[in-house]
Amino acid sequence: MVWQDRDKGESGVQFPYRYRVMLVDDEEEVREGVREKVEWNRCGFELVAEASNGQEAWETAKTVAPDVVITDIRMPFMSGLELCQQISRSIAQKRNNATQLVAEEAKTYIQKHYSNPALSLESVCTHLHLSVSHFSTLFKQETGCGFVNYLTQVRLTQAAWLLDNTDSPVGEIAQQVGYSEPAYFSYVFKKRYGVSPMKYRYMKEKSEDGEG
Repeated sequence: MVWQDRDKGESGVQFPYRYRVMLVDDEEEVREGVREKVEWNRCGFELVAEASNGQEAWETAKTVAPDVVITDIRMPFMSGLELCQQISRSIAQKRNNATQLVAEEAKTYIQKHYSNPALSLESVCTHLHLSVSHFSTLFKQETGCGFVNYLTQVRLTQAAWLLDNTDSPVGEIAQQVGYSEPAYFSYVFKKRYGVSPMKYRYMKEKSEDGEG
């Protein structure tokens, strides 16, 4: 049973958000007693739904998305404990899905804009409408590395490809992958690959000549 527009009366305390409550018990008298005796609005809650067993509650929860579930333990079809476990698993899965979506959107944005020297953690967060701290936690959780390290990997991987497949000067490649200073690009490249961009290209060319 889903409740609409309950507890709209005034209370002495103003709550910026009222927690949505679902009441679950297989005895109608128990639900009625809790429903009528608790001053939901005054306590900052809103009773949005009731269910007479765990299975019904689970189906209802998918629709009303309660913040709080008040449930009996022993009920037909699904116990209160099983219901809570099911809801907890569902919440965890939704959080994982949301984290994956944020990370994928960030990676797509980085792939489109890595050539821009002004690309930064802040600009990505602005695009995603997330705080820097929240995004940083989610991104590292999903990718295993921080934003700066990930961006550097993307830039240097593309730089290595350009060194392998084009005759563009190193300074030009640096610009193409988002480094405005060729000297700093060479420093970062050598730190990852162990050789300078020029030597990397030379070694690749020599290796290909040897294979030929």
